[in-house]
Amino acid sequence: MSQSVNTRGGKQAPALTPRGERTRARLVEVAELVFSRLGYVETRVADIVAEAGVAHGTFYVYFESKEAIFHAVVLNLISDMRAKVRSRLGAQPGTAVEAIESAVRAYVLAFRDHQRLMLMWGEVAGLNPDIEELRQAEIDLFIDRAEKMIIRLQDNRLAALDIDANYAATALCGMVREFCYQWAKADVDIDADAAAATLSTLWVRGIGVVHRAPPV
Repeated sequence: MSQSVNTRGGKQAPALTPRGERTRARLVEVAELVFSRLGYVETRVADIVAEAGVAHGTFYVYFESKEAIFHAVVLNLISDMRAKVRSRLGAQPGTAVEAIESAVRAYVLAFRDHQRLMLMWGEVAGLNPDIEELRQAEIDLFIDRAEKMIIRLQDNRLAALDIDANYAATALCGMVREFCYQWAKADVDIDADAAAATLSTLWVRGIGVVHRAPPV
């Protein structure tokens, strides 16, 4: 079944045929490579269509601008980041500590896989309200999940009761995210497993988790 595609900025693309969907997906895939290689500012629509081997007119059937296709690239990034985090969570953890360690490590490794694009997302967010909205929504999602986990641990007397769950979740998620950004900006090789272990330890100690607390 064909479907219409919103290209952002109010322009509604025509319903896509299966071939059209493949062309659009190809443009987004190529755009990610070009953005990663050239950077957002230096990338032009001409660069994307040249790499994809399509005409300018074909590009504008699906996207009205460079900004619009970058928005689509970010949506793909979000989907892939979430999928990689889920796939790396591993077996059911035996304790809350193991659950936190698994989640932090999965995020660090997923960020590493996309570090160039993740940096660019943050940079473009300062210029484009739509991109900033996507970024903030993802941040809010992770904070919300962390807050709920902390509250469950507190309800079961498995984490410190003298901390505010929302403040703690905001601070600790921010710690992990900012570490990953600084690591990417430095563009140096680090031991991702050791980094994840350290961040997890800070997380666990920050909320006072009982080491043998069952996962919640």
